[in-house]
Amino acid sequence: MNSVNNQMFSFYFNRQPTAVVFDPSNMIVIKTASLTMGINENGTTTPDRYELHQNEPNPFNPVTNINYDIPKNSFVKLVVYDLLGKEIKTLVNENKTSGRYSVSFNGLNLPSGVYLYRLETDNFTDVKKMLMIK
Repeated sequence: MNSVNNQMFSFYFNRQPTAVVFDPSNMIVIKTASLTMGINENGTTTPDRYELHQNEPNPFNPVTNINYDIPKNSFVKLVVYDLLGKEIKTLVNENKTSGRYSVSFNGLNLPSGVYLYRLETDNFTDVKKMLMIK
């Protein structure tokens, strides 16, 4: 049951969206609602620097999203590791155009614990921690 009327969601797209469908399966139950949609055009959608964001949600069970920004066309590798450095899953391993990206990671078959995820491009590397609690 969703009893909150005012909620804000932000979505980042690599290209101008042509349509937005909200809750197409009618899975959200609401008491009263109004829906206002718009597109904020605050300049360019191309990021000005490389950035690996903290996964959301964190801690997670068992799915989380990892967002990253690429300011120019680059070969991108995004890999999840355990704390011993063992590669768990390669999420991205390809050329990407500049933009903002989001990748979903499902740890359903993994034990609870701390995991690392590493973003590597031609000119940038960053590592962050995430916690899965079952």
